[in-house]
Amino acid sequence: MITRVHRKVSARNGFTLIELLVVIAIIGLLIAILIPGLMLAQAAANQLICQTNLDQLFKGSLLHTEDDPDGRLPYYGWLQAKPSYYEWWVTEVATAMEVNEPEIFRCPMDPHPVEISLRLVNGNWHMPYVPLPGGGNNPVTVTLPVTYRGSCDHVDHENSNSLPRRITDFHRPSIELLLIEGPHFNNDTRECTRWDQLLGLKSPLSKYSRKGGFVRHSGTSNAVYLDGHVSRHTPAEFAAMVQNQPFLAFN
Repeated sequence: MITRVHRKVSARNGFTLIELLVVIAIIGLLIAILIPGLMLAQAAANQLICQTNLDQLFKGSLLHTEDDPDGRLPYYGWLQAKPSYYEWWVTEVATAMEVNEPEIFRCPMDPHPVEISLRLVNGNWHMPYVPLPGGGNNPVTVTLPVTYRGSCDHVDHENSNSLPRRITDFHRPSIELLLIEGPHFNNDTRECTRWDQLLGLKSPLSKYSRKGGFVRHSGTSNAVYLDGHVSRHTPAEFAAMVQNQPFLAFN
């Protein structure tokens, strides 16, 4: 007589609570490890975008200078000091490049860019109150966020206004700044930078709130020079460069 033994096989569906908790803990650990690396990668990508923007803006400035009868650079100064018949550097660079790329005027790391009101006519930007070519039929008013700043200090004191500089006015292009990346001071989103005010960047961050606009990229900020090279500097390095800049307001 053959006796058959029936074994009971129990099938288990799903996970136990302990297994779920272990899996969740592992996923949380992986996320904690990956997020800082992803943030660093994103910050590096934004830094590269900002440097590329400055490179493009420099090339657009040269194109404008080549087209200008007097060999003048775009007007980078204070908007309120601009002669009424001048465009500003943003519109001049955009026109020289013959492209409509508003994203190149702002660094993704800039939370408070200065907002400039412009008129868009047939794909080209123009400053308000500047006579438009051909009468400027049906202009569209647009607001452009701008991160990069030129110098406020090239002032024509005799005529109480500020004029574009000729590229030949610069004698040490490798150390003379053309554009700085977004030195906004608290809520003061001015459209240009006074070199003498940068001297305060030597002070500790806790004592000098204006440092905030110069530490977007791991404690540094970008700048492009008259010879076209782009580099990053700490606030103290920017303060040390002041004496190398022409057209100082306090001279």
